[in-house]
Amino acid sequence: MHPTLETLVKQLKLSRKTIPEQSEWEVLLANLSQLLQDNDKKVKLLEKSLNTSYSKTKDLNTIIQHQSDSNMAAQKQKIESVLEALSDGICEIDSKGKIIYANAAAIKLLSDFNNRLYSEPFYQFFTLSLPNIKKELIIQDVMSGKVIQDDNAHMLINHTEVPISLVITPITHHRTENTGAALIFRNISKQKNYEKALSKAKELAESGSKAKSEFLATMSHEIRTPLNGVIGMSNLLADTELTKIQLEFANTIKRSGETLLSIINDILDFSKIEAGEMELESICFNLHEIFEDLIDIFGVQFSEKKLELIPLVSPEIPTCVYGDPIRLRQILINLVGNAYKFTEKGEVSISAEEMSRQDDQITICFSVKDTGVGIPKDKQQNLFNSFSQADSTTTRQYGGTGLGLSISKKLVEMMNGSIGLTSEEGLGCTFWFNVSFSIMPQSENKALEESPAQVFNKQKVLIVDDNNPSCLTLSKQMQSWNIEPHIVNSGARALILINLLSQTKDTFDLTIINMQLPQMSGIELAQIIKQMPSCNSTKLLLTLPSTQSKSLLSTTDNALFNGVVTKPIRQTVLKKLLIDFFQNEPKQADEVKNNHNIISLNGNNKRILLVEDNQINQLLAIKILEKFSFQVDVSENGQLGVEAFMKKPYDLILMDCQMPVLDGYQATAKIRTSNPKGTTIPIIGLTANAMKGDREKCLNAGMSDYLTKPINILLLQKTLSKWLD
Repeated sequence: MHPTLETLVKQLKLSRKTIPEQSEWEVLLANLSQLLQDNDKKVKLLEKSLNTSYSKTKDLNTIIQHQSDSNMAAQKQKIESVLEALSDGICEIDSKGKIIYANAAAIKLLSDFNNRLYSEPFYQFFTLSLPNIKKELIIQDVMSGKVIQDDNAHMLINHTEVPISLVITPITHHRTENTGAALIFRNISKQKNYEKALSKAKELAESGSKAKSEFLATMSHEIRTPLNGVIGMSNLLADTELTKIQLEFANTIKRSGETLLSIINDILDFSKIEAGEMELESICFNLHEIFEDLIDIFGVQFSEKKLELIPLVSPEIPTCVYGDPIRLRQILINLVGNAYKFTEKGEVSISAEEMSRQDDQITICFSVKDTGVGIPKDKQQNLFNSFSQADSTTTRQYGGTGLGLSISKKLVEMMNGSIGLTSEEGLGCTFWFNVSFSIMPQSENKALEESPAQVFNKQKVLIVDDNNPSCLTLSKQMQSWNIEPHIVNSGARALILINLLSQTKDTFDLTIINMQLPQMSGIELAQIIKQMPSCNSTKLLLTLPSTQSKSLLSTTDNALFNGVVTKPIRQTVLKKLLIDFFQNEPKQADEVKNNHNIISLNGNNKRILLVEDNQINQLLAIKILEKFSFQVDVSENGQLGVEAFMKKPYDLILMDCQMPVLDGYQATAKIRTSNPKGTTIPIIGLTANAMKGDREKCLNAGMSDYLTKPINILLLQKTLSKWLD
């Protein structure tokens, strides 16, 4: 029985003497005693049950603890297995810097230090490259939370010093304190060897690229120098009194030299693009003039081959845009040159049409369409590859380097455009490319318009030509100028249309007549028109092939026309003629055409110093300069050029860049610092090099301007006029 209950029973027994009804108390006491005994039994049973439960719980805890210990052991074993399997060295370092654990890879890598591995600080085994860290303080820095990494450390492996990469990080216990450090390191000999090999390969590549560039520059100079003489002298020869056959020979020499120069330029351009040295510029230029340049470049060739060259710029195309006119012209020249080469009869048309316009950007589709031999479909996919042609045999009918289309493709892609072709064998070919340009503000564009709108007011113009594409080109141009064109393909049809119009008491304001017409020549048609009373006020314009000169017309024939112009007709020339005709101030078209490139250049009382070591180039330059009445002195090298400048006053110096004794760059530097006159005199650099940076090199040396050889006479005229005015 519980002690407290026993005490209570005793007290009840003692107190019954004072209670009158003892029998009731005895019964009550007996019941209570029995109840206490029953409770005592229950308490013992409960204690026994609790003891049993405690025993089972203890056993369960033992099982759980055992299971946990078993799992931790398995996990630890797994981690150790992973660490031992790694090829990197992994060590645990205590707070004093000594290794207390090393995996198999670490032991192997540190085999030279086996005897001292666990007795000395770890930093004794490594040569670190970190300049601002003391070895002895490394473990303190790491214990404070710093991570140390060294990718250029070294250590002995098999008695040989090898490069290693290592990382030391703190080991944190319960995220509150750092109890040690982890060291991870690896042998990076192979990586360093790869880096050395890569560096050496890069040096070799750069050396090879430099050698290639130097070789190309040298070849450019060595080939262009004699070409300057060939092309220049043939130009001078063609201007002398020659027989017809002699003139033909001189022109053949000139064309051959220009062909060779074109090949050299292709190779140089291809090399520049491949080397990533080609740069595009963005300047304002007249898009219509690009097409007119193509007429000047190819007009004579097409006429000699009896081919029509038809340029057409859609009226909606802005006059001026921002882009690279030189590279655009180069692409078009390549495509037109190809078309000319592969076309024996018919025509080649060059067009520019607007594809899309957004804000200040316009995308233009340029196309060159010919009536030539066409290209088989199985050959088309390789045409834009380097050195590729549809016919690649050594006996192919058509020559060329096979670089023109490849260069064009790369230039178009540099302009963020696309290029392609459509062709069918025997049915001609169309090459096209799309390029975007920035548009000049409308106010500036209008300021560049050449003709007042009020001059053109629905004047009627009759075009008589049997070449439909040529007629359509003229027609579209006139429609865009508010002129009403009418087209016929023969003299007979022209007369019928004139008679029909006369019945309404109307007439044509202008009739443009092609010289070569079927059944009736242009001269014969003009003679008839002049006799018709209804055509008294009609002006006549005769168009001639480029190979035929106006001078071959008789005085009588020439008097029939208000103007004579050669085909293809430049748009600016045609517009100016029409303005003059409709303002009743007619001018001869040949005067406009023949003089559009002529620059007024008078060398009287002007003295030029030519510094050039090549005798042929000396002779050529002297002859050209004497044509413009310049007085010319020659020095054979840069040193003599400096001395000549110090002795005489000159108005301008033409300075070759590559010369013996003192080159053009050094000579220019001396002249610029010699006296006050040396700082102001124009010095024009002459170089046969045409690589990237040559122009900048000349300007950086103090030269005023720069010309490449072979010297373009027109460009020389422009340059001299620019600096001598």
